[in-house]
Amino acid sequence: MTKETRNTEPTLQELEEQEEICRKATAEAERDLEEGRTTEAVFEDLRTRYFLAKQAVRDFRADVQ
Repeated sequence: MTKETRNTEPTLQELEEQEEICRKATAEAERDLEEGRTTEAVFEDLRTRYFLAKQAVRDFRADVQ
């Protein structure tokens, strides 16, 4: 029995989706800064989102395999 493996290289669509997510996060961070939030707080929010997204991708890939 052979185990099928998914190509780990992202597709063009996945890259475009990631780019859109980054654009939205950047725009939101810029708005937060304009509204007076500190750079540290904005950075921490972005960092938290990054780690949550990274974990979601890991979980998804584990489910696919």
